[in-house]
Amino acid sequence: MFSLPSPQKINKRIQSRNIGVIDLASEKYFDKKFAVSVRDMNLRVKPTEMPKYSPEGFDMNCETLCRRGEIMILLSEKPKNGFYLVHSVNTQGYAAEQDIAWISRGKAIELLNSDNFVCITDKFVLTSPSRDENISKIPLSFGTRLPLMGENSAAYSVLLPFRGDDGKVKTKTAEIPKSCTVSKGYLKFTRKNILQLSLRMRGMPYDWGESFGGCDCSSLICAAFSLCGVFLPRNSSKIAKIACKEVPFKKGKTAFLCCRPADIIVCKGHVMLYYGKCKGKNYVFHSFLGSRGITDITPADEKTSAGVPFADIAEKIISLRYI
Repeated sequence: MFSLPSPQKINKRIQSRNIGVIDLASEKYFDKKFAVSVRDMNLRVKPTEMPKYSPEGFDMNCETLCRRGEIMILLSEKPKNGFYLVHSVNTQGYAAEQDIAWISRGKAIELLNSDNFVCITDKFVLTSPSRDENISKIPLSFGTRLPLMGENSAAYSVLLPFRGDDGKVKTKTAEIPKSCTVSKGYLKFTRKNILQLSLRMRGMPYDWGESFGGCDCSSLICAAFSLCGVFLPRNSSKIAKIACKEVPFKKGKTAFLCCRPADIIVCKGHVMLYYGKCKGKNYVFHSFLGSRGITDITPADEKTSAGVPFADIAEKIISLRYI
């Protein structure tokens, strides 16, 4: 049995490859302004809310979803059409000014380095009902991380960020019922946890850039790994470059012999998690368009939207031992 590398070691290795993942607390950003997202928001490819629809109806101007409470640095001094160019931990894009609030670098680093937080580990949860509508029944999505202020037998108290009239961050304390599926701190980085976390998104629709509430292949994997403290680049082409040792994918009957559960299988334009073998068939877990457009466990020979089995376009395996 081989132990997996620590999240700290993995993050440093990925950051050194310059493929989109950055250390926001690094001294190299000491002169940058910091911001925090005050709601779940879409980072845009271009500084406009105007969608750019694909033939399938996806908004190709949507880069990714930034969850409430996510820290980012500003790459532009002034907004363009009401949007700032920003960089979160694993990607960059344009954020609408009203969706972010300014936060001091010191406070941002304090939050980034704190071990006192709660992670949302279900599709979404709702904060507890409150007389204050600003904190009552607020939906928090899978992968959200919020500062933990305390707890009692029934609920966790967390800080929700808001944008003040001056553009600076304001906070209010809300409660998350303990009946919800959450985690105090990150879960341990194990194959079992990666698969169990990913499976919480089973049944969600495939959705490019998470623009309409679903997930895509790389956002599913990024969110699950982030809940174990590992930060991967946001898109599949960059995820393909994260391994320190590549395992070639040899097609045929022995194609999956090198795979262990939760290893990442890289296809052209797609990534999947290896799930395991049952009755001679190999299974993967992924969010895919295909004929169903869903997040699910499928045989590896499930067909793409072009009618080609995913196993036939697989290119390599990213083993968690060498990530």
